[in-house]
Amino acid sequence: MKVNYDGRQGNLDLYILTETEKPSLEVLRLLENVCQNLVGHSEALSISSWKDSFFVYFQYNGNRTDILSFVVLNNQITIFVDRKHEIAEHLLKMIFKDVGMEFPQLSDRDKINIILAKAKEERLKKLKENLSEFDMEVLRLRSEGASLWAIAQKLGATIAKVRWSLQKLALLPETSEKLGAFKPLPWNQRFNKGKH
Repeated sequence: MKVNYDGRQGNLDLYILTETEKPSLEVLRLLENVCQNLVGHSEALSISSWKDSFFVYFQYNGNRTDILSFVVLNNQITIFVDRKHEIAEHLLKMIFKDVGMEFPQLSDRDKINIILAKAKEERLKKLKENLSEFDMEVLRLRSEGASLWAIAQKLGATIAKVRWSLQKLALLPETSEKLGAFKPLPWNQRFNKGKH
């Protein structure tokens, strides 16, 4: 088994359990048993399970907070760790140590880099999905060496529309190299031509 950091949702860090040789529900029950043994008769911590998940609660000053959740999603175990409660990650590390797994030692900077890389990947994926036939025709003509003016005339569009299409195409590594000499201005410089 292997655990990977998968990003953040609000105050929760997400981890995904991969490479499990046993079915996910069997692994989930193993983790739940180990967690139950660790929590034992603690007054501050309790566990509850439901179908294909279990939750660890922290009780303090009359408030009960879900600090650790193990949920089977798409045949993988996703673990939600409440970042506001340091005990949650500490308990998770103890659980993995007891089952003989190494917990990823990541700094906050490492986590942020993973989050940013994932966000960039998602943006590029959405951008690819939203490329139109017009964008693909602009790419074809530009890769053949046509000028912005020639592309606009051939496609019956404004130069601004062609430039916008080129801006999108320049963001994708696989299409930017086909654009020739066209290099988009950074976002903060696109509309500030007269300002110094």
